[in-house]
Amino acid sequence: MRKIFAVMIVMVSATAWAGTFEEGQAALGKKDVATALNLFQQAAEQGDERAQVGLGNLYKDGGVLKQDYAKAAYWYALAANQGNAGAMLFLASLLIQGKGVPQDEVQAASLFKIAAAEGLVDAQFFLGRLYESGRGLQQNVVLAHMWLNLSAAQGDGTAQERRDNLARLMTRDQYYQAQKLARECLARDYKNCD
Repeated sequence: MRKIFAVMIVMVSATAWAGTFEEGQAALGKKDVATALNLFQQAAEQGDERAQVGLGNLYKDGGVLKQDYAKAAYWYALAANQGNAGAMLFLASLLIQGKGVPQDEVQAASLFKIAAAEGLVDAQFFLGRLYESGRGLQQNVVLAHMWLNLSAAQGDGTAQERRDNLARLMTRDQYYQAQKLARECLARDYKNCD
C-alpha cells in the first residue's frame, strides 16, 4: 500500500512539474513574461531540467531578465547534474570564459566531452578546438581533427573550415589516424571516442 501511495505521489508531482513548465511556455507565447518567469522558477526549483536550462538562458542572454552569468551558471549546473547535455555545453562555455564562475578550462573540457558524446555539434566543435589549442587538456591534433570532422559532418561550417586548416598542418599519418578515429567514433554513436 505504501508503494502504491508513493508511486501516486511521484506521478502527481511529475504531472504538476510538467504542467508548470508547459504553462510557462504557454504564458511566454502569450507575452505574459511575469507569469512565465514565475512558472519557470517554480518548475526549476522542483527540479525540471528544461526550466533550469531555460532560466539559465534567460540570465545568460539578458533582455527579459537582467544579465547575470553567475545565476545562469547556477541553473545550468543544476540541469547538468541531472545529465542534461545542453546545460553541460552552456556551463562549459561559461567556465572556459570565466563568466559568472571562476575560469576552469579542465572542468569545461570535461563537460564538453560529455556533451560531445551525446552528439551535440557545438560541444564537438569546442572540444576539437580545445584539443587543437591544448586548453583544459593535452594538445592532440589527431583528436582535434576527429572532433572537428564529426562536428563538420553534422553541418557545422566553421568546424569544416577549422578541420581543413588543421589538416594542412598534420602529417599524412596523423590525418589518416584522425579519419579512422572519426569513423570509429561515429560507428559507436560518439561514445568512448577519446
